[in-house]
Amino acid sequence: MKADGFGKVFLFAVTFFAAAVVVAGIMLIRSPGEMKLVKLDARRVNDLRQLSRMINAHHKDGGVLPASLAELSTAGRPRALLTDPVTGEAYAYQVASPLSYKLCAVFALSDHDEDPSELYGYSVGAPTDWRHDAGPYCYELTVKNRDAE
Repeated sequence: MKADGFGKVFLFAVTFFAAAVVVAGIMLIRSPGEMKLVKLDARRVNDLRQLSRMINAHHKDGGVLPASLAELSTAGRPRALLTDPVTGEAYAYQVASPLSYKLCAVFALSDHDEDPSELYGYSVGAPTDWRHDAGPYCYELTVKNRDAE
C-alpha cells in the first residue's frame, strides 16, 4: 500500500513538473506576430545606425551636420533608409548643437531586457547603446571621428 501511494505522488510530481515546463516554454517563446514586431524594430535600429554613419560621414566631409535627412538622400544615398518600414513616415532628425543631434523612431516593443548582440549585432560595450523603449524614442548622438556603432 505504501508503494502504491508513493507511485501516485511520484506520478503527480512528474506530471506537475512536465506541465510547468510546457507553460514556461510557451511563455518564453514569442508568437509569430511578436517576432515580426521584433524584426521591424531591429530594422528601425539598423536604419538609424546607418543614418548615424551617414551623418558622421557628412560631417567629416563638410564640417557641418546636415540640416535635414533629405540632404543625405540627395547625396546619392538610399531613400528607403530615411523612412519607417511600416508607416513610411520619415525618421525624425534634429540638430542639437554643432556636434550633436537626435535620431528618433517609433518602436513597437521595448528591448531593454534583450541582448543587443543577438538583435543588432553589437555588444553592450559598443560606443552607442541602441536599446530603446516602446513608442517614440530618440537617441542623442554626437559626431564621432569614426563611424558610429
